[in-house]
Amino acid sequence: MSVPKEHLDRLRKELTGHERRLSQLRESIRLQQEEIRLHETVIRLGQDGHLLAALGQIYDDPELISEVSRNPRDYFERKGVAVPQGAKVEVANSSPQATRIEARIEQGLYRYIVEWERGSGFALTATAAPSRPPETAFISEEAE
Repeated sequence: MSVPKEHLDRLRKELTGHERRLSQLRESIRLQQEEIRLHETVIRLGQDGHLLAALGQIYDDPELISEVSRNPRDYFERKGVAVPQGAKVEVANSSPQATRIEARIEQGLYRYIVEWERGSGFALTATAAPSRPPETAFISEEAE
C-alpha cells in the first residue's frame, strides 16, 4: 500500500510554505548583512583618527577648504584617511565659515550621508533603505 495521494498533496503544500519561508529568511539575512557592512563602514570612518585630524586642520584653518575642494577624496587619502571604497566625497559648501563636507556611502540597498559641517559638527543621515522590511513570521500554506 502506498501513501494516499491526499497525504502527498498536503505534504507538498506544507513543504512549499517552508521553501517560501526559507527564501524569506535568506533575503532577510542578506539585507541584514548589507546593513551590518554599512554600519561597520560608518563606524570605521567615524573612528578614523586621520579623518578627525584632517577635519581639525580644516576647522583651525578655514582657508584650507579651497585646497580640499579641488579633489576632496584625494585630499583625505593623502592625509591617511581610509576613504570607504565607492564613497563619493564632496565639499557641499566651500564657504570658509560654513564649510560642509559629505561622504555618500552605499551598501546594497542602503545609502547614508556622513557629513561634517563647520558650525554643527557631524551628522549621519540615511537616504535610502529597503522599502519594506523582510518577512519575519512563518505562515504555512494551510493557514493562508
